[in-house]
Amino acid sequence: MRSDNCISLSPCLKLAVAPAPRQDQKQVKNDVRSLPPASLPWGLIGAIVWFMQRTSMIAVWLGWLGLVVAGGWAPVRAQTDAEELAVWLDDARAAVDQLLDGDPEAAIAWAREAIDWQAVLEDTQALLQGFDWALLAELRPDAEEALRWLRRIPGAQPYVSWLEQRLDYLVLAEEFVRTRPPLPPPPDPARPTPPPPPRPSAPDLSAWQRRLARQPPSAQRQALIPELKSIFAGSGLPEALVWIAEVESSLDPRARSPVGALGLFQLMPATAESLGLSLTPADQRLDWRLNARAAATYLRRLHRRFQAWDLALAAYNAGEGRVGRLLTAQGEPRTFAAIQDKLPLETRMYVPKVFTVIQLREGLEPHTLPPPG
Repeated sequence: MRSDNCISLSPCLKLAVAPAPRQDQKQVKNDVRSLPPASLPWGLIGAIVWFMQRTSMIAVWLGWLGLVVAGGWAPVRAQTDAEELAVWLDDARAAVDQLLDGDPEAAIAWAREAIDWQAVLEDTQALLQGFDWALLAELRPDAEEALRWLRRIPGAQPYVSWLEQRLDYLVLAEEFVRTRPPLPPPPDPARPTPPPPPRPSAPDLSAWQRRLARQPPSAQRQALIPELKSIFAGSGLPEALVWIAEVESSLDPRARSPVGALGLFQLMPATAESLGLSLTPADQRLDWRLNARAAATYLRRLHRRFQAWDLALAAYNAGEGRVGRLLTAQGEPRTFAAIQDKLPLETRMYVPKVFTVIQLREGLEPHTLPPPG
């Protein structure tokens, strides 16, 4: 799937998907020079390594795979330290070396298919922040295919953990589009009828229960829960709220979003800094304990402002400024239900998903969650 959002990759993509004309090294150098600044350093590294080591047409194809992997992912890894990037790039080269020892035609096909991951990640993020259920639902097959390929890429697990949780939204969006009642016909003044029931603005809790009942977290990741509960309890929060981390990151401390959110509770850079975390020289969001303490502080602050957990969760996902403005425009009642249909699609689903995970993991009804102590 192609996306106009994938601006930084366009030169690499054109080279990777084009028919296979033989290009001399002069043309290759010109193509490399045309790369956008964001991907140029890693693209140059990929090009130099591959063209020093390989001279065959297969090497050209796989060189461009190295260029796509090394250069195309640079924008979404910009905040990762240099040592981690070097290890990730070494792993990518090793994966391509394995392909060189196998079927060259399969390697070329793999390179052609592999170019769409970042586009799918970016489209998923963008459509979740939008308001079009049909477009979001249509993305599900592409997201599933992206996951299948990402799981084969060394170093891509942080993006897998992020996309796995967002796939739930795409699946339920597809179901919602299929089962949502159609818009009622316009009223006929000559034949007054009672108003129809309001159309649902998002999948309900029962849909989430059906989806999530068969998805327990891995035992390895679940091992974090006792200490997370201790951290949240120390901040005066209900311990059950630690399951937000499952919804945000699949309980993966290294989970990363295509827009820069990072860690167990997917803190954005500005939010993390406002909560006292440092991004340099090492990104403290990758320390899962510090990530959890910052998230607990933020949730406590949001509940103090909005006085309800569903509104606090909506603000955690969509931004407290947006939720505050919607509540101001709404007037009374100041409830999540009153503003739900004005929130992005992800936020409409995020709140019931968190509540359902808490219900399934802890056996608690969402409305029984106490305020911060």
